[in-house]
Amino acid sequence: MYGLVVVLVVAVMITFAYLLPTVIAWAREHPSGISIAVIDAFLGWTLIGYVIALAWSMSAIRLEDWR
Repeated sequence: MYGLVVVLVVAVMITFAYLLPTVIAWAREHPSGISIAVIDAFLGWTLIGYVIALAWSMSAIRLEDWR
């Protein structure tokens, strides 16, 4: 039973880390949040796709884009 709990906790942590760019974009209400989520979901397994989505999610949000 203890092993199953450890596996589930690790799986949740890995999933959260994988979706971190999407979570950041959502929390910041990024105007390109859907695009970031798509890049993260389909290319996040590659290091390049993950870094691009992460950098994009933390990029500056211009006021005119936010409205």
